[in-house]
Formats: sequence, structure tokens, C-alpha cells
Amino acid sequence: MIKNKSFFAYFLILVLFASVQTNAQNYADGNGTILKQIEDNEENVCFRKHVQKITLDQAMNYESFKVYEKPGSGKSKVLGYLSYGDTIVSRRIFTKGKYNVWLEVQKPGLKGWVKIDTPDPYSNNTWEIVEYLESRGKIWTVRRLNSSICVYHNLNIRNKPGIEGTRIIGKINANTFVEYSTITEETDEIDGIKDHWIRIKHNGISGWIFGGYADVERGGPKYFIPESLIYLAFMQL
Repeated sequence: MIKNKSFFAYFLILVLFASVQTNAQNYADGNGTILKQIEDNEENVCFRKHVQKITLDQAMNYESFKVYEKPGSGKSKVLGYLSYGDTIVSRRIFTKGKYNVWLEVQKPGLKGWVKIDTPDPYSNNTWEIVEYLESRGKIWTVRRLNSSICVYHNLNIRNKPGIEGTRIIGKINANTFVEYSTITEETDEIDGIKDHWIRIKHNGISGWIFGGYADVERGGPKYFIPESLIYLAFMQL
């Protein structure tokens, strides 16, 4: 009986560990990796790793680019300002809820936090690694990114990213809007076009198309990956 109880306890620990591992977000220690997370008045407060280099090459409203000592609110001490032409480097991003977003920035002689006008770029586990796929010896890193796009050419839908070592499992006609759920971190080059592969669902088929033959009509970056959202937030002010 004691042996049976010990085995059951060991089995329960394994199940719980597997559950935690399954639910954990996977960013492979890259951008999006959670550094610290707490609950504050029922709002999720999170510090994540976010490394990005940005040159401020458009006119800005300097009042919107105060650099604060701490993130979270505008009540912290103002350490200085960002200026036109500055090149800044970020290391972390702070979010409180979905719309209170701050970026830790650094330039020569100044380091602090800037409030940016964008929703949490990592909400709903955006940009986490979903899986790795292999085709003809190439490893593709598949990341979560939910959006929609318009296909402007008749395209083959493939079972994996890439042309070589993959199978055609369906077709999609030109001028079709589709939703996609994941995207390859790596790019491919076809007919001189460099772009990502995206996984779509069309007519009951889930497969991959080359993003170089698709585009968006809303303006702004083609793919709203976290780096693009943050760059856009700086450039549109």
C-alpha cells in the first residue's frame, strides 16, 4: 500500500510539472521572455525582455517623449527627453493591463522609461514560439501572430514552410482575404522577394503560403510583430 501511495504521489508530481511546462510561454530567452510578473489590483503587471534599436528620424512631440525614472505612471521623476535624431536602445518593456505600456530606453547620458502609445505587443502570447518545423534540413521557428492578409496571386498551400521538401495540400485564389495564426521567424527568398511563410486556414485546409505574394491594405507594417508595433508607436507621434 505504501509503495502504491508513493507511486501515485510521484505520478501526480510528473503530471503537474508537465502541465506547468505546457502552459508556460516559450520565447527561448529572446524578446518577450517574462522577467517578472505580479498582480496589482487585479491587473497583470509584467516586465519582459525586449531588445531593440531605434533611430528617431521623424519630428516628434517632445512632451510625449519624457524619460521617467520609473514606469507605470507619469508621476515619476523626469530624467530628460528624447530628441530628433537620437538612436536609442531598449532592454525591457513594462505592461500594466493591455494599454499601459512603457519601454526602457537608453542613449548616451540618459536611461529611463518612456510611455508608448500602443497596446501590449505581447498580449495573447504574441510572438511566442509555437513549434519548430524541418524541411530539407532547414529548421523553421514558428511564432504566434494572429492577423489577416490579402492574397494577390493564385497560390499553392503547402504542408510546411518552404518549396523544397514540402507537399502541396491545396490552392488559394488571388484577391482572397485570409486569417493567419502563425508565421516563420526566418524569411525565405522566392523570385527575388524576401518574406516570411504564414500559416493560414482556407476552405478547411490549414497550411502554409509565402507572404511575399500577399499584402495588407491598412497601411503601416505588413506584420504587426512586437518590434514593428513599438517602432510605429515612436514614429507616429
